[in-house]
Amino acid sequence: MARNSKSSGGKKLPASSQRVNVTLPAVTYQELLDIAEDNNVSLSEAAKRAIKRDISLRKLEEEGGKILVQFPDGQIAHIMPNE
Repeated sequence: MARNSKSSGGKKLPASSQRVNVTLPAVTYQELLDIAEDNNVSLSEAAKRAIKRDISLRKLEEEGGKILVQFPDGQIAHIMPNE
């Protein structure tokens, strides 16, 4: 059984790195492969970066921030990362 440590928020966090096995739809897997190749990183590193990015965006929204994207035609839309 893995040892856990508590963070200041009361959530249990792993004391060290953990291996995770996930099943992805073929399209998502291919997109992750493309991201890894485009950034010249491993599949694992691409997944870690995507997770970190999602966490950062979620925290930004929790703090009242908004994520906006401007399309080539000039339109601006509010992006909802958890949808």
